[in-house]
Amino acid sequence: MSQQYRPYSFFTKLTADELWKGALAETGAGAKKGRGKRTKKKKRKDLNRGQIIGEGRYGFLWPGLNVPLMKNGAVQTIAQRSKEEQEKVEADMIQQREEWDRKKKMKKHMRILIPGYLR
Repeated sequence: MSQQYRPYSFFTKLTADELWKGALAETGAGAKKGRGKRTKKKKRKDLNRGQIIGEGRYGFLWPGLNVPLMKNGAVQTIAQRSKEEQEKVEADMIQQREEWDRKKKMKKHMRILIPGYLR
């Protein structure tokens, strides 16, 4: 008779908020460094952004989830994309994420800097 085993780790015990709090925490020594003693604000990143339900590395097509349930009047069955098609989907996803990062950086640098003599 075998014992049931459930893998638990540090990451599965804590919520996402608790994990981010630990990752972004500033130490006492770190707070003392830097000009003006200001805190160095680290940004929290949503790691689930861009994830699409039903999409994965293996390219399964789930009827009613990521493909239409009916096709030509018949119910579709679970299928898998071809390798070429899956590579194209993954490339599009990577391109979309890069575009989001580029737009985020552009928003950050849109601040107009006024020279000191004009202030």
